[in-house]
Amino acid sequence: MENFFEGLLKISVICAGIILLIALMSPLLKKGHTVFWRYILWIVLGIRLALPFDFSVSEYAFLLPSLDIWQGNGNIQKDNENIQKKRAAQQQVSDDSIKMIVKDSREKNTSGEVVYKDFPTRENETEKNYVNMPSDKKIEKENIYQLLICIWAFVAAFLFLVQVGSYLIFYMKLKKTKRFLQKKEKIPVFCSEIVQSPMLIGICRPQIILPKQHFTKEQIEFILSHEFAHYKRKDLVVKLLLAWCRTLHWFNPFVYYMERRAEKDIELLCDSQVVRNFSKEEKKQYSQMLLAYASGHEKGGSWLCVSRFSEKTHTLKERFSNIFSSTGRKKGIVIAMTGIGVVLFASLFLALGMQNKSVDITSTDENSPVDLAESNNENSLVDLAESSNEIKMPELSLKKAANMRYGAVFPQLIYASSQRAILYDYWGMMIYNIAEERIEQILDLPALNLEYIQGETVTNIEVSENGSQILLYNSPDTKEKFLYDIDKKQLKYTQQEHLEHIYNDVVVWGENQYAVLNTTSIAYFSQDSLKTKKGKAFHSQDMMGLSLVIKNTNLGEAQIYPLFKEYYEAQGKTAFAYCKYKDVECQVISKKYLYEDEQGWKYYLEQDKEKESRIQKFAPVLNPLLLVRRKNEKRQVLEDLIIPQMVSWCPVIFVDGRIIYKAAAKAKMGEVKDPVLVSIALDGSDRKTADDILYHDFDNLCEDQGWIYYAGWTNDNAFPQPLCRISADFRTGPQFVRDIPGRLIGVEDGIVYYLTDSSKKAGIYWCDLKTGKEQIYDKWGVPAEDFSFLNSQEIRFIKDGEKEPVSGSHLIFSYKNQDEVYTTNIEFHNALVMLFKE
Repeated sequence: MENFFEGLLKISVICAGIILLIALMSPLLKKGHTVFWRYILWIVLGIRLALPFDFSVSEYAFLLPSLDIWQGNGNIQKDNENIQKKRAAQQQVSDDSIKMIVKDSREKNTSGEVVYKDFPTRENETEKNYVNMPSDKKIEKENIYQLLICIWAFVAAFLFLVQVGSYLIFYMKLKKTKRFLQKKEKIPVFCSEIVQSPMLIGICRPQIILPKQHFTKEQIEFILSHEFAHYKRKDLVVKLLLAWCRTLHWFNPFVYYMERRAEKDIELLCDSQVVRNFSKEEKKQYSQMLLAYASGHEKGGSWLCVSRFSEKTHTLKERFSNIFSSTGRKKGIVIAMTGIGVVLFASLFLALGMQNKSVDITSTDENSPVDLAESNNENSLVDLAESSNEIKMPELSLKKAANMRYGAVFPQLIYASSQRAILYDYWGMMIYNIAEERIEQILDLPALNLEYIQGETVTNIEVSENGSQILLYNSPDTKEKFLYDIDKKQLKYTQQEHLEHIYNDVVVWGENQYAVLNTTSIAYFSQDSLKTKKGKAFHSQDMMGLSLVIKNTNLGEAQIYPLFKEYYEAQGKTAFAYCKYKDVECQVISKKYLYEDEQGWKYYLEQDKEKESRIQKFAPVLNPLLLVRRKNEKRQVLEDLIIPQMVSWCPVIFVDGRIIYKAAAKAKMGEVKDPVLVSIALDGSDRKTADDILYHDFDNLCEDQGWIYYAGWTNDNAFPQPLCRISADFRTGPQFVRDIPGRLIGVEDGIVYYLTDSSKKAGIYWCDLKTGKEQIYDKWGVPAEDFSFLNSQEIRFIKDGEKEPVSGSHLIFSYKNQDEVYTTNIEFHNALVMLFKE
């Protein structure tokens, strides 16, 4: 009953807000729209109010404040004998020494020790005070809540009986006094001396009742047309629905307003339907009829399933205005549909933040014995530790976590290193061991009332820099804090304000959060990096399809760790890991080392955390990057017009005392969308842009012998492609070198490497730019036309047996009609090419 009542209050409050919004909007829409849009919304709201059940999708819903203030901490233990036993052990102590013990079924684990389920929650200071109350005061609070429910139920039942009784009495009197007159399209018309105004009565067996007096032929036609319009529109059903809403929500004044306003709108629409083909004189006669029966209506009662011809006198002015108003006003279909959407959204995505836990709490000091009892929660385990301030963190099962659905916010990555990653969501916290590729722990945070991701109350989580400790607390109420040791699996209350060294290497890009592992690698969680044998996303709606992705931002390589692989493989299911093009293209850079010059300056690409970029003024959502150099304590910003997409496929090249990269020509949105090749001196001076590169199309940028090489523009990316070059300082301008029948891979020591098109045997070729000699070095078997994209980035690495770094090229490509991304390493050394397929 409590859940039903709380659901009813929730729906009543939400609908009251919508009713108020409709009331405020109505005067603004009055001139250009009829009341049809409002009439539709009254019906939709009536249906929602008449079904006071919580239909919200809990995992996606926004939480409304709970009503636990009346109940204390949920449902109080109903076993009075157990309550009496615990009264003797309870005493008032400080909040720091409170030891809350949950009543749950005792179990023994493999080591034989007893564990207790469902560590209780304390939502706010009001609830804490309630927790520390003696049992008799808890029962008093519960009794007050039960009393409110009883009052609501009594008044609702009384109103229901009064309305039904009044209708039955009226109907019995009418049955004895009515006399048949005629039929109006199968609806019988009667007259009776106990009615003062014409009316339509009955839903299953509708009848039109006229007062016992003389009517002209025109008057009879007006009245019957009006009442028959009510019948055709099913207005009695709507009125019955509104009466039921008023009965359930008798305490809500907005529902009374909605009923009165809806009845007026029903009459306005009915009048409009009757007089739509009337002449001005007929409209005048019709209005006189309304006026004649208005006073009589005020003397009558109000009954269910009855619709009268005329309203009260003070409402006639609006009806007269409606009758004589000019045509051409809109119905407001779009407004009605928008309102319906609001009602549906509120029904599905607003929920009560209730904690339906049966909890008994025993307060002790450090020397007091702890009384343990049983509870009904099957989700979490709590062990009493030796210290009164320490407990074991409650844990979830792998099965339960795997079948959890995503909430309103995508699971958040709050820590990542080469050893472990930590995920947080409304249902708990997950600790994943990267080295062992398994989930270490799944923690039940709702059992500690630490599940708030959004709203007035928010759960704050701080992770230590080494990933060994976690500080958890709710704000704005920060009095109750927990410190969790991951390695010891130990949880205890703490007075610590903040951790000494907090992990802060998580950056936000789009809808995801990325943890920066080092200068070239990031980690993030993905819901679409696993697929089934048929190529569909693997469990895209629940946690089973979640995976951890660790990506090299420099090369696009990605390692994928399916989090629940052990669980779904035990069920005989299989998923394939793959990397989408968008996963590689989206590059997140926190701070990336690029180069060190002879003077000791180190060059970096950095995220613009301090809002220094000029892009921040007109497009902060693009997350601009800064090209900076540092030396000791000195820092200099060289370029502020770069965004991550610009460096995704275009490297930053250092050659002959110049820096060549891709950036906006000027601080304008159009320039950001159409970036150019930029060359600056190492100190940031002498900024030049290669404005004469055709369409600013320079694929697979690379450097050889002081020249910058690139594949130029071709129509529809056709072959052959022009191989072009430009000097590092852009003085020579772009020069055409030769056509290459395929996609450019790179240039090294005067040798160009490319993936050939279908005109030759498919494979990677090299061509000497001086002699024109060419030769195949690897037989791929796939021509360049079969790739949707192919890009290369020059890298330097230590080869086996070598002391100095050697040059190489890393290919990133995808086949047509596929979104998978593949990578391949190619070494350039002594004019020899070796292909390593991965």
